[in-house]
Amino acid sequence: MELLISFKTIGHNVSIVEVGTQSFVKSYDTLVATIDYMNEAVKPIGYWSRTTSKHINVVAKQLGFKVIK
Repeated sequence: MELLISFKTIGHNVSIVEVGTQSFVKSYDTLVATIDYMNEAVKPIGYWSRTTSKHINVVAKQLGFKVIK
């Protein structure tokens, strides 16, 4: 079984990473939020710095999704 991983750069030091059927926001070198396409939501994994929170919000805005805190 092969695990597919893909990356989409969104901005400086922020990207969307898809691992199999799961999607994440990656800030610098860390996965910081999950992306739920069915519910149109981005959910942070823990609490993050101001810059990382901005990265999460940029991805959510670009997708037209809400951020669930």
